Amino acid sequence: MTDRRRFLKKSITMDDLQKFKKDKLYGFHKNGKVVVKPQFSYVGKFNEGLIVVEKDDKWGFLNQQGEIVIPLQYDWANDFNDGLAVVKEHGKVGFINQQNQIIIPLEYDTTSLFVEGLSAVSKNRKEGFINKQNEIVIPLEYDYCRCFEEGLAIVLKNNKWGCINHKNEIIIPLQYNFMGNLSNGLFTVEKDNKYGFINKLNEIVIPFQYDKAYFFENGLAYVEKDGKAFHINKQGEFVKDA
Repeated sequence: MTDRRRFLKKSITMDDLQKFKKDKLYGFHKNGKVVVKPQFSYVGKFNEGLIVVEKDDKWGFLNQQGEIVIPLQYDWANDFNDGLAVVKEHGKVGFINQQNQIIIPLEYDTTSLFVEGLSAVSKNRKEGFINKQNEIVIPLEYDYCRCFEEGLAIVLKNNKWGCINHKNEIIIPLQYNFMGNLSNGLFTVEKDNKYGFINKLNEIVIPFQYDKAYFFENGLAYVEKDGKAFHINKQGEFVKDA
């Protein structure tokens, strides 16, 4: 009796375009037959039907048939995400779609993926956020911006960290010397050389008492205090030695 699961798994694997490496260069094969000879110094992963490749310091995209659908014309490119890809040319970055149309002009120094509808961009050493229409939603007034998560973005200004919302309203005052990403509902923050944990409302959940502290994972966080390393829970209680 045929094992249908094995057959399906094998069919899916063999029908896909697979990369292979020879003499430090990448090519593609399908069902063991070479479709694209080794010629690329870098290949990414298929995302939204396209894969980014590099040859002779130029970047472009192939489809799942191994055809070049976006010419290798860019100085750098990233994977497609939500229909757009970041590309770089002449030292500036912007976004293209899968038809190689420029959606966001290549005018920024850096940019992030769009998260919660906004992308963190930088120009002239200042950062802010744009939408997919290239409208500046949050002015480029910060020294650093992280992507939005659960409606908040961590920002840095004048060497202090805090959080803003989509309207650029300050939700967590820019008063911390360090601020880690939101994890298990809490931020790791540092103030006056001590680490503690706050929630999205800037309420102190675990007091500032640690010499070092890392983010929560599976309900536990690694901390150091008075030369001892251990794990605590979200109530700040000792759980186990590190």
